[in-house]
Amino acid sequence: TDNMCNLDQLSSHFPLLLLFIVPAITMTTWADERKLGTDELLFTLPASDFEILLGKYLAVLMVYTVALGFSLSHAVVLQWLGSPDPWLLASTYLGYWMSGAALLAAGMFASVLTSSATVAFVLGAVICAVPMFIEEVPGLFRGLIPGVIVRNVAGLDDALNNLAQRGDQFSIGGRLGEFTRGEISLGGIFYFVGLTTFFLYLNAVMIARRH
Repeated sequence: TDNMCNLDQLSSHFPLLLLFIVPAITMTTWADERKLGTDELLFTLPASDFEILLGKYLAVLMVYTVALGFSLSHAVVLQWLGSPDPWLLASTYLGYWMSGAALLAAGMFASVLTSSATVAFVLGAVICAVPMFIEEVPGLFRGLIPGVIVRNVAGLDDALNNLAQRGDQFSIGGRLGEFTRGEISLGGIFYFVGLTTFFLYLNAVMIARRH
């Protein structure tokens, strides 16, 4: 399978790449404004909080989109080496873009919490890691809880098994995997849109507290 004409090698590492790329893009979004004191000027401009937030988000989204565009060289190489499925490439890149778009909102939320870009980078990586590795939580609990308790507490073992099986429905990697297989599902789209909306809302709440 390593010689297949697809993006599986990149897709398997893409979520981990986002843990570094996203905080690097978003760490100065709000932190530098707060550090330099320009946020006071920003919020006195004739624009609503929503317009300022949307402008900031679209700016980092554009930076990410351009960066992702450079990786299209992989698709060009695949086209030169073989005959990849165009639909599979398109759905994979749509998944890349939507997963990055969702995590950018999370990275911006980390930046609004501090005036230090370095701290914002670390917080961004931590916050982005939550939806990234949430599917590992059942296995972590199973490792921490003594086996005798898991076996004797009624329904606990089954509950952990169900969470482990459905964990990919709530994780970035699991939902991204649908797109990399050529499946553009409404569930996957709603997941990324919902995650983006949730973190943008948290950004809006923190901005409102600045006034």
